[in-house]
Amino acid sequence: MNIIRLNTKFISTMGSILMMPASEMIAAANIATSTWYCIMQKPDEITVQHILALANGLHIPVRRFFSTGRTDIIGRREDYISASYQPCRYDAGTLQRLINSHSGVTWQKAAETVGMTPSRLRNSLLGETRTPVIRFLSVCAVFDIDPFSILIDPNPEPRKSGRHTARHTTANEEIAAIREEVSSLRKQIADLTSKYSDLLKAHERLAKRVSVNIENINSSYIGIAADHTPMD
Repeated sequence: MNIIRLNTKFISTMGSILMMPASEMIAAANIATSTWYCIMQKPDEITVQHILALANGLHIPVRRFFSTGRTDIIGRREDYISASYQPCRYDAGTLQRLINSHSGVTWQKAAETVGMTPSRLRNSLLGETRTPVIRFLSVCAVFDIDPFSILIDPNPEPRKSGRHTARHTTANEEIAAIREEVSSLRKQIADLTSKYSDLLKAHERLAKRVSVNIENINSSYIGIAADHTPMD
């Protein structure tokens, strides 16, 4: 099973990606303003309850808040908001049944993994208290549970169409071309800087020679003038 991680990069940049002001997103998700800004500052501390509020309020399938790659990838507005959105939910009952039927792993062992008492962890995971997403994912990993068998998202997964792949391929090619161009420009700048430095040194040497020559000429004129000074 792929390791599922919270896409904190998407969460912290939702406003710019969705092109929505914070006030509109806060109203849609029906969460406190102070909570919103805490989420934006520390997206890794978001709770399951708040991520569902954002998903259902903004019509973003809850799967889109997670990633399975090594790095968080963000897309465009249309990659997130679904026109035919179906509400997402947290199924604590299924989680309880899966853990009760699991052999070899206990609440005690799971609690030790996340540094909590078994009773506090149970209350948190069963939705009686706030459930940080990171804690939920850690416990799912301990029990080898698919997070999306608990965090229910009935919306269809986004299809990886040829157009989507082509778009990313084109973007990668453009990035590579830009990097190559930047590298070429840097070389040109370094070459011009070196030439400018050489030219400046040559100018300084020439200026010194001209200055010395002018001084010699002035001295010669002064000497000639002195030789031709009329005698009284």
